Amino acid sequence: METAKIQEGAGVYYLTFTVVHWLPVFVAAEPCLIFTESLNYCHQHKSLRINAFVIMPTHAHVMLFDADFDNERLNKTVTAMRQFTGRQLANYCHQKMPAVFGQMIGTPRRKDRANQFWQQSKHPVAI
Repeated sequence: METAKIQEGAGVYYLTFTVVHWLPVFVAAEPCLIFTESLNYCHQHKSLRINAFVIMPTHAHVMLFDADFDNERLNKTVTAMRQFTGRQLANYCHQKMPAVFGQMIGTPRRKDRANQFWQQSKHPVAI
């Protein structure tokens, strides 16, 4: 369970989103596009501001903040983005890579979901 959280008092955060079991999902263009389109949507519609991001084969690093430095809204936005991208990317893996990733992503660590794409922690670090 995650101990570090997005809290009031800090503005910019460095977050890491890691695929369960460190699976190399981001080696194809489509998963990267799903992730970046979600960032763009949150920027345009949810006051998310992105300083930088890098997508690695097994994870993504993002430096971001809320346009009004509202960390409660930032936390909700990041949570919603992770939920949306997790569903989209899990569906992609089930459709395009079922033999490789389907079963591992289809085994959630929590009982309240059918799949788990992201590891639970986003490792937020206040900058």
